[in-house]
Amino acid sequence: MRVLRGDPGSWEAPETGTSLTIGVYDGVHRGHAHVIGRAVEVAGDRIPGVLTFDRHPLTSSAPDHAPRLLTRLDQKLEQLEALGVGVVGLLSFDDRLRRLSPEDFAADIVAGAMGAKSVVVGRDFRFGFERAGDVDLLIRMGPELG
Repeated sequence: MRVLRGDPGSWEAPETGTSLTIGVYDGVHRGHAHVIGRAVEVAGDRIPGVLTFDRHPLTSSAPDHAPRLLTRLDQKLEQLEALGVGVVGLLSFDDRLRRLSPEDFAADIVAGAMGAKSVVVGRDFRFGFERAGDVDLLIRMGPELG
């Protein structure tokens, strides 16, 4: 499994594109495994991918509210690989990422850095600045992002 770290602008997306899921994925439980499994299942000739964080986002934005992690990063990566994930993008939740608009997150990171051709997330998935992006935005942006 390939692990991408550092600035997403320097990542090389897989040439075939990815079937991507996005989330914190701490303590990869059955619900997480189902979503990840669906991304693996629909991948076809694409690489199953996960976009996640090197630590919980609240550790940077609201440390007093950050939950205690259930798994260490190395354990999470092992669990993802065991589920068939071929590439993981590890984001560091910093101020620049926190302020990224949903549109820029989708274009620059999801489609750009990760090369997503399909995205599998839960219906309540939120992303981008102030969690303003949702599944409907991904669906609307899909055709222009490829």
